[in-house]
Amino acid sequence: MRSMELEEYRQIAGVTQEVMAAHMGLPIRTYENIVSGRVEFRPVHEMAARWALMQIAIEKGDDRIITTDISNLIEEAAKLVAKKKGGQ
Repeated sequence: MRSMELEEYRQIAGVTQEVMAAHMGLPIRTYENIVSGRVEFRPVHEMAARWALMQIAIEKGDDRIITTDISNLIEEAAKLVAKKKGGQ
C-alpha cells in the first residue's frame, strides 16, 4: 500500500480523512502529511490503515471495503480462533 492507495481506500470506504485518521490512531495533520507526501508512508502506517479498513467495513457491514490481502489475513485468523476453540 502506498500513500495514494491509502487515499483511494479511504474514498472506497466512504469516510472523511478525519474518520480514517481516527481509525488509524493518527492526528488528522499526520494523515494529511502522509497523503501529501510530506511524511513518509511507513509500514506502521500501512498496518494501521489495514486495521482501519477492517473496522470501517465491520461498522458499515460492507465487505467491498476489505481488500484481498486483508480478507486472507482475516481467514487465517479465523482458522486460528476455530482451532483454539476446538482445543479447549
